[in-house]
Amino acid sequence: MTVVDSVHAPSRALSNVHGSAIRDLLRLTEQSDVLGLVGGLPATELISAERISASAARIGADPRSLQYTDSAGVWCRVAR
Repeated sequence: MTVVDSVHAPSRALSNVHGSAIRDLLRLTEQSDVLGLVGGLPATELISAERISASAARIGADPRSLQYTDSAGVWCRVAR
């Protein structure tokens, strides 16, 4: 950081603040020559919107899945 004058100088507390390692890593994955193998960053062209839509419709059709209270969960069998 470049300090222009003493009026705009950062505080001592700010000198202890460091950047986010996650943010730095995510910035790297945006480069076209980087193959991101980081969990949670799937190749969007490989995401099946049809399968996600069908799953959401199937889950939403069961009112128990839309509960808003304590729950032990709703048992369901996954169709494959």
